[in-house]
Amino acid sequence: MLIAAEMFTYADTPGIQAELRRILPHPLKWILSNVTTLIGGAALAAAILWVTSSSTVGDWVAAIIFGIAFLLSAFSLIGFPFYYPQIRKQSAAVRGCLATMSDTYLALDGQPTSVKHLAALIEKAAQAGVVWPSQLYVLMEDIEGRRKAI
Repeated sequence: MLIAAEMFTYADTPGIQAELRRILPHPLKWILSNVTTLIGGAALAAAILWVTSSSTVGDWVAAIIFGIAFLLSAFSLIGFPFYYPQIRKQSAAVRGCLATMSDTYLALDGQPTSVKHLAALIEKAAQAGVVWPSQLYVLMEDIEGRRKAI
């Protein structure tokens, strides 16, 4: 029950749920999105220039809007090569933790299981980043001292 409780608590964490639902954009879609932002900023700036008909305030507002759109697109395109691998790495780490927790839980599916095998799975999950409750380790030591299989 400790293994199941920890696994379900981890999987139900809002940050983990968001990580599992995150879909990485395709690089071409990312580029197209930034080009669309730039075109939208340019169109808005052009509309402001057209409406204000060469007033200084209108020129400044249009320049600021276009500048913001340009900077957002530029920073996004420059940052993409650094952002994409980092997100993939985080997603793989979360999925790896859930997979090792699931493997440990599935080892207890009703048939006799070696205590050493279960302890190895718990240790493997801990090395993958799972933080098991301390009671689980105490319980495993107690079971290991009493019997060879669960």
